[in-house]
Amino acid sequence: MATHRNGRNEPADLLDCYVKATRLIIEMFEDPERTYGSGPALLQHCWEGYPVETLRPLLQSQHVHLQATAAFVASELGYAAAPVLDAAITLLTSSTTRIQADAMDVVAVCAADERYIALVQMLDHPVDVIRKQAEFLVGHATAAQRDVARRYFEGLGRPDDAKRWGSPPDANAPPAHR
Repeated sequence: MATHRNGRNEPADLLDCYVKATRLIIEMFEDPERTYGSGPALLQHCWEGYPVETLRPLLQSQHVHLQATAAFVASELGYAAAPVLDAAITLLTSSTTRIQADAMDVVAVCAADERYIALVQMLDHPVDVIRKQAEFLVGHATAAQRDVARRYFEGLGRPDDAKRWGSPPDANAPPAHR
Protein backbone atom coordinates (compact mmCIF):
# COMPACT_ATOMS: atom_id res chain seq x y z
CA MET A 1 0.00 0.00 0.00
CA ALA A 2 1.39 3.41 -0.98
CA THR A 3 1.93 6.05 1.65
CA HIS A 4 2.02 9.80 1.65
CA ARG A 5 5.08 11.73 2.78
CA ASN A 6 3.75 11.73 6.32
CA GLY A 7 3.93 7.91 6.40
CA ARG A 8 0.20 7.37 6.85
CA ASN A 9 -1.63 5.04 4.51
CA GLU A 10 -3.57 6.52 1.62
CA PRO A 11 -7.08 5.29 2.48
CA ALA A 12 -6.86 6.79 5.99
CA ASP A 13 -5.46 10.05 4.62
CA LEU A 14 -8.17 10.26 1.97
CA LEU A 15 -10.93 9.54 4.47
CA ASP A 16 -9.54 12.21 6.80
CA CYS A 17 -9.40 14.64 3.88
CA TYR A 18 -13.03 13.90 2.89
CA VAL A 19 -14.27 14.36 6.46
CA LYS A 20 -12.45 17.66 6.97
CA ALA A 21 -13.43 19.05 3.57
CA THR A 22 -17.06 18.05 3.96
CA ARG A 23 -17.19 19.68 7.40
CA LEU A 24 -15.63 22.83 5.96
CA ILE A 25 -18.18 23.03 3.14
CA ILE A 26 -21.06 22.46 5.55
CA GLU A 27 -19.74 25.27 7.76
CA MET A 28 -19.42 27.51 4.71
CA PHE A 29 -23.05 26.92 3.73
CA GLU A 30 -24.21 27.42 7.31
CA ASP A 31 -22.50 30.81 7.59
CA PRO A 32 -21.36 32.10 4.17
CA GLU A 33 -20.29 35.42 5.66
CA ARG A 34 -17.52 33.64 7.59
CA THR A 35 -15.91 31.91 4.63
CA TYR A 36 -12.94 34.28 4.65
CA GLY A 37 -9.82 32.15 4.84
CA SER A 38 -11.59 28.92 3.86
CA GLY A 39 -10.19 28.96 0.33
CA PRO A 40 -6.64 27.77 1.08
CA ALA A 41 -7.92 24.95 3.30
CA LEU A 42 -10.42 23.82 0.68
CA LEU A 43 -7.75 24.04 -2.01
CA GLN A 44 -5.46 21.81 0.05
CA HIS A 45 -8.23 19.26 0.45
CA CYS A 46 -8.77 19.24 -3.33
CA TRP A 47 -5.05 18.68 -3.88
CA GLU A 48 -5.24 15.80 -1.38
CA GLY A 49 -7.99 14.08 -3.35
CA TYR A 50 -11.28 15.71 -2.41
CA PRO A 51 -13.41 15.71 -5.59
CA VAL A 52 -13.28 18.98 -7.49
CA GLU A 53 -16.92 18.45 -8.49
CA THR A 54 -17.88 19.33 -4.91
CA LEU A 55 -17.05 22.95 -5.76
CA ARG A 56 -20.03 23.10 -8.12
CA PRO A 57 -22.68 23.92 -5.45
CA LEU A 58 -20.43 26.67 -4.12
CA LEU A 59 -19.83 28.08 -7.60
CA GLN A 60 -23.57 27.97 -8.32
CA SER A 61 -24.57 29.47 -4.99
CA GLN A 62 -26.32 32.81 -4.94
CA HIS A 63 -24.02 33.91 -2.12
CA VAL A 64 -21.03 35.92 -3.32
CA HIS A 65 -18.72 34.73 -0.52
CA LEU A 66 -19.26 31.09 -1.47
CA GLN A 67 -18.77 31.89 -5.15
CA ALA A 68 -15.58 33.79 -4.41
CA THR A 69 -14.07 31.00 -2.33
CA ALA A 70 -14.91 28.33 -4.87
CA ALA A 71 -13.74 30.45 -7.82
CA PHE A 72 -10.43 31.04 -6.05
CA VAL A 73 -9.97 27.32 -5.42
CA ALA A 74 -10.88 26.40 -8.99
CA SER A 75 -8.50 29.01 -10.39
CA GLU A 76 -5.64 27.58 -8.35
CA LEU A 77 -6.32 23.99 -9.40
CA GLY A 78 -5.30 24.56 -13.00
CA TYR A 79 -6.51 21.90 -15.41
CA ALA A 80 -7.81 19.85 -12.48
CA ALA A 81 -10.72 22.34 -12.39
CA ALA A 82 -12.01 21.09 -15.77
CA PRO A 83 -14.98 19.24 -14.17
CA VAL A 84 -16.40 22.58 -12.98
CA LEU A 85 -15.60 24.59 -16.11
CA ASP A 86 -19.24 25.21 -17.05
CA ALA A 87 -20.04 26.47 -13.54
CA ALA A 88 -17.01 28.77 -13.71
CA ILE A 89 -18.15 30.16 -17.06
CA THR A 90 -21.40 31.34 -15.50
CA LEU A 91 -19.36 33.42 -13.04
CA LEU A 92 -17.88 35.50 -15.84
CA THR A 93 -20.99 37.66 -15.50
CA SER A 94 -20.52 38.16 -11.75
CA SER A 95 -20.68 41.71 -10.47
CA THR A 96 -17.55 41.00 -8.42
CA THR A 97 -14.30 41.61 -10.28
CA ARG A 98 -12.33 39.10 -8.22
CA ILE A 99 -14.81 36.33 -9.02
CA GLN A 100 -14.74 37.24 -12.72
CA ALA A 101 -10.93 37.18 -12.77
CA ASP A 102 -10.75 33.78 -11.07
CA ALA A 103 -13.40 32.39 -13.42
CA MET A 104 -11.41 33.73 -16.38
CA ASP A 105 -8.35 31.84 -15.17
CA VAL A 106 -10.36 28.61 -15.08
CA VAL A 107 -11.64 29.14 -18.62
CA ALA A 108 -8.17 30.02 -19.88
CA VAL A 109 -6.70 26.80 -18.55
CA CYS A 110 -9.58 24.37 -19.04
CA ALA A 111 -11.41 25.37 -22.23
CA ALA A 112 -10.06 24.54 -25.67
CA ASP A 113 -13.43 24.11 -27.37
CA GLU A 114 -16.23 26.55 -28.13
CA ARG A 115 -16.60 27.32 -24.43
CA TYR A 116 -13.41 29.35 -24.77
CA ILE A 117 -15.51 32.00 -26.54
CA ALA A 118 -16.79 33.05 -23.12
CA LEU A 119 -13.29 34.29 -22.30
CA VAL A 120 -12.75 35.81 -25.74
CA GLN A 121 -15.93 37.86 -25.25
CA MET A 122 -14.31 39.40 -22.17
CA LEU A 123 -11.99 41.27 -24.54
CA ASP A 124 -14.91 43.67 -25.04
CA HIS A 125 -15.65 44.04 -21.32
CA PRO A 126 -16.33 47.64 -20.21
CA VAL A 127 -14.21 47.32 -17.04
CA ASP A 128 -10.56 47.99 -17.82
CA VAL A 129 -9.04 45.52 -15.33
CA ILE A 130 -11.21 42.67 -16.64
CA ARG A 131 -10.50 43.56 -20.25
CA LYS A 132 -6.74 43.69 -19.54
CA GLN A 133 -6.86 40.30 -17.83
CA ALA A 134 -8.71 38.89 -20.85
CA GLU A 135 -6.07 40.36 -23.16
CA PHE A 136 -3.32 38.73 -21.11
CA LEU A 137 -5.01 35.34 -21.01
CA VAL A 138 -6.08 35.29 -24.66
CA GLY A 139 -2.64 36.58 -25.63
CA HIS A 140 -1.14 33.47 -24.04
CA ALA A 141 -3.66 31.03 -25.49
CA THR A 142 -2.90 27.64 -26.94
CA ALA A 143 -3.13 27.08 -30.68
CA ALA A 144 -6.56 25.43 -30.29
CA GLN A 145 -7.83 28.35 -28.22
CA ARG A 146 -6.48 30.87 -30.71
CA ASP A 147 -8.31 29.01 -33.46
CA VAL A 148 -11.56 29.33 -31.49
CA ALA A 149 -10.90 33.07 -31.06
CA ARG A 150 -10.14 33.50 -34.77
CA ARG A 151 -13.35 31.74 -35.82
CA TYR A 152 -15.36 33.75 -33.31
CA PHE A 153 -14.11 37.09 -34.61
CA GLU A 154 -14.43 36.01 -38.24
CA GLY A 155 -18.05 35.13 -37.50
CA LEU A 156 -18.57 38.63 -36.14
CA GLY A 157 -16.99 40.19 -39.21
CA ARG A 158 -14.05 41.54 -37.22
CA PRO A 159 -11.04 40.50 -39.35
CA ASP A 160 -8.55 42.68 -37.46
CA ASP A 161 -9.45 41.01 -34.17
CA ALA A 162 -9.45 37.60 -35.87
CA LYS A 163 -5.90 38.26 -37.02
CA ARG A 164 -4.75 39.74 -33.70
CA TRP A 165 -6.22 37.11 -31.37
CA GLY A 166 -6.31 34.16 -33.75
CA SER A 167 -2.82 34.32 -35.14
CA PRO A 168 -0.01 32.16 -33.77
CA PRO A 169 1.82 33.71 -30.84
CA ASP A 170 4.87 35.80 -31.64
CA ALA A 171 8.11 33.83 -31.32
CA ASN A 172 9.50 36.67 -29.18
CA ALA A 173 6.53 36.69 -26.81
CA PRO A 174 7.03 35.54 -23.23
CA PRO A 175 6.21 31.86 -22.55
CA ALA A 176 2.58 30.96 -22.06
CA HIS A 177 1.25 31.39 -18.53
CA ARG A 178 0.07 27.90 -17.50
